[in-house]
Amino acid sequence: MPRKTLIITDVTAMSGDNVCIAGYDDSLTCIRPVLERGLITKRHLFKDGELIIFPGAKVAFDLGAQISQPPHVEDIIFEEASIEAMGRVTVREWKEVLTQTVTQNVAALFTHIEERCVPPGSPGPSIGTIMTADMPTLNCDYYKDPPRPKMRFVDQGGTVKNNVPITDLAFRN
Repeated sequence: MPRKTLIITDVTAMSGDNVCIAGYDDSLTCIRPVLERGLITKRHLFKDGELIIFPGAKVAFDLGAQISQPPHVEDIIFEEASIEAMGRVTVREWKEVLTQTVTQNVAALFTHIEERCVPPGSPGPSIGTIMTADMPTLNCDYYKDPPRPKMRFVDQGGTVKNNVPITDLAFRN
């Protein structure tokens, strides 16, 4: 299994204690590490009681086979015991990775999307960062349990996206 160090860019909340993580390797390939069996949970974000997987962290994984399961094409199986903290990026490195991976608009990012999924075998991507034209507007449906934060944003191409769920784990907590 090849060992790769990722700069973690995304840690998102899923149902229950489940989370999704994604990051970029040194060639700026987006990778979404997944377990062969079971889901990644919040406990996987810690090692010996210390938080090691968070946006801006450098984390090494032993990676195995790539799988393509809708809605993602960036999924690569990793060995659970292989997770190793490698420190964190500097402010300069963080800005560089975000600048080099940002997309100007939704249409340019999701060129292969069909019914909110990227089909298996598609080059993707299914994950990415979009530069907004202005500050997103946040709102929250407090009548749901738990409350569900959402945003409205306009991308650089003028496309308006309403009620986009905010799944960032830190924001939700």
